[in-house]
Amino acid sequence: MKKSILIFLFAIFGCIANANAQIIITPDLDLDPNSGSKDITAYPNSVTYPEYYELNMRLSVMVNTTESGKFSTTSYRRMRTWNNTTQAYGAWGSWGTFTPNMNVFPNLGPSQPVASSYVGTARTYQLEGTQIEYYIRVTFIPTVGGSVVKNTPTRTATILGVPTACFSMYNVISTQNEPSYYGPMPVKTICQNAVTINGSCSKFENAYHIRISEFNLATWTFVSDLYNNWVPGGGEAPTFISLNALAATNGKVLTPGKVYLVNLSVGPTWNSAEAQFFRVITCRQSGSEDASELQTIEAPSDVTIDETVQEIKLYPNPVKDELTIIVNEVEKIVSYSIFDNSGNAVKKGEFTTESNEQKVNLNELRQGIYLLNIETNKQSYREKIIKE
Repeated sequence: MKKSILIFLFAIFGCIANANAQIIITPDLDLDPNSGSKDITAYPNSVTYPEYYELNMRLSVMVNTTESGKFSTTSYRRMRTWNNTTQAYGAWGSWGTFTPNMNVFPNLGPSQPVASSYVGTARTYQLEGTQIEYYIRVTFIPTVGGSVVKNTPTRTATILGVPTACFSMYNVISTQNEPSYYGPMPVKTICQNAVTINGSCSKFENAYHIRISEFNLATWTFVSDLYNNWVPGGGEAPTFISLNALAATNGKVLTPGKVYLVNLSVGPTWNSAEAQFFRVITCRQSGSEDASELQTIEAPSDVTIDETVQEIKLYPNPVKDELTIIVNEVEKIVSYSIFDNSGNAVKKGEFTTESNEQKVNLNELRQGIYLLNIETNKQSYREKIIKE
């Protein structure tokens, strides 16, 4: 009797095994249906999400079986990002599951006849400067017998970073509207010996170009260039770019009373930031040992000065743990960077809440003097802080 039961069970398992053995599924994944390659390399194209690419993923499965059944799918990916400093992609992250953003693959497909095919389309968004490998795990669940699982080949989507130029100006004393050929134009006032810009907000560049030129607002023409070239050394546009130093390489100096234009462009694909206009004025020490106390020559009388009080408050300073930063109520603090005496960035961050008052924890910094750079939605500030 026991022998008969065992024979019966083996017969059942044998039928299931035979049924599964007859089920052949061949899944494939195509990230670029319009070309011969199933991988894709492209620039961002999303209107809904700028800087992203709308990636269409097409899953196709050939089924060869006498059994009808349904499909189940699970999507997998791993990512690595572009490192602008090394001009190469970093290390791969770990594999993980994800759900496509739009047009998700149907988890349960229709009943499948013999040698039929299944095609499903899903869509996801991929950020520029990333390289992601994808594969889909396909499970065919037959009406009779156990499931059959098989993965698609791994496909790669490389979304190239678009070089984008961006910069801000340090040490702005005031901003005034001056008449120009195209109407009132904002012109910044900066101390003659401290004309510096911050190009670190540029991205995906391997070189940067600076133009400093005396400019005639009335005729909207360039008068003469103090510097108009790629900056030697290439690489990313750094946090501090001295316009005085660049002009000096051509034997030129910034002169009070004149209007200047500065612009930053990046490569390898040329992209230019919006130009900014500025005047320089002579600043001198007021006699105090504190270098922050400056006397300045007044701006020309024929321009309208922006009367916004431009100041920043830091407390406590010296600071032990937490530093509070306060700017004018009309401004919102966007980000901060802290540099040591060697010019190395030791801490930086962005603020997710919009406010003219923010707090930064400096507990991990060593004792010493640091340079704090604050970016607001209107201008930049640079102040010394002392860490106790």
